[in-house]
Amino acid sequence: MTDAERLALQAVPVHEHKGRPYYVCLGDIPAPWQDAFRAALRGSACPVIEGRGECAYEWDWSDWLQGRFPHG
Repeated sequence: MTDAERLALQAVPVHEHKGRPYYVCLGDIPAPWQDAFRAALRGSACPVIEGRGECAYEWDWSDWLQGRFPHG
């Protein structure tokens, strides 16, 4: 992944809950990374946020950007 691509992915909006980073909407992640992240999430718990579509926890997104997700 190039530096420009990494910067674009870091620009994906992170939504807060109770003042803390909590989730990202998968629909906000540009292709082809959206599919790659969705595949990495397989088997993981994800938050259900009414009206937001598919979401993932912010810490999973952050770890994925840094090459530390999936765990294990």
